[in-house]
Amino acid sequence: MIDPLISVVIPTYNGERHIMNAVHTVANQTYKNLETIIVIDGSKDGTRELLESYRATLSLEEHNRFKIICQENRGVSAARNTGMCACSGDFIALLDGDDTWHPEKIAAQVAEISKYPKQDSIFCTTNHEIVDQKTGDKQVHDNGNSLTILGLCKNTGAQPGTWLFSKDIFSGKVGGFDERMSVAEDGDYLMRVFNRQDIRAINIDRALTTYNVGNDESLSSSPLTEKKLKSFALNFEKHHDTLKDALPTDLYDRFIEWHTHILPPKMMEESLRKIELCGHQQPKSASNLAATPRI
Repeated sequence: MIDPLISVVIPTYNGERHIMNAVHTVANQTYKNLETIIVIDGSKDGTRELLESYRATLSLEEHNRFKIICQENRGVSAARNTGMCACSGDFIALLDGDDTWHPEKIAAQVAEISKYPKQDSIFCTTNHEIVDQKTGDKQVHDNGNSLTILGLCKNTGAQPGTWLFSKDIFSGKVGGFDERMSVAEDGDYLMRVFNRQDIRAINIDRALTTYNVGNDESLSSSPLTEKKLKSFALNFEKHHDTLKDALPTDLYDRFIEWHTHILPPKMMEESLRKIELCGHQQPKSASNLAATPRI
């Protein structure tokens, strides 16, 4: 594998204030065999015009590797899927429109995956720095302990902006993001990746991605709506069996308890009913926790 083409997918929604930071962070990568695919997810601001103006300044070769796709507002999962469907590269890297990369991020990941020439499918992450745009507070998150289902549940998973992975993970082995989910879609995707034995997951112990929080324009930035609650419920329904097998009892009980407290009682009851209809055993702790006074 010599200098594989990396497809960078950037979803954005009303991201006029931040999108050029993401664009420039890709352009400033020391690794140059890249294509950029930006999916404008129903934005009502000047994002498209800003990007079109930038593309007009590019050379012909650069222009051909800078794609702008517009779609109706369907959410971050659908926007990422749209972008990944348009990828030409052997590997895909994700970057949210309000986040940035260290200039050596892609180069470091390409060097790391090159160590496994006989591995068909690789999922590579880096550590990331979390920056609160409102307070300026910063902290580094180590993703090295989050590369298994157990590790994912003990630690917050790697943000999508840290990911670089073989295209066949999307096109075949795992598929795309679940478009029914408006939140927790990244955790759902990681669960599906780590649940496969034919994908090697690796992490680079350097904070090469900056994950910005507190931006109102973020695709996932909104109050805890019914749509978000349904996403949490779906995540619970999809993964409870896997987690029951993978987690120690105390962690599994915390998983049940968290969903019991965040989901409205009727929604939790419906999720438990679906689990039983699918032939799964209802979690023993769920009936007790469902009656627990809500916090």
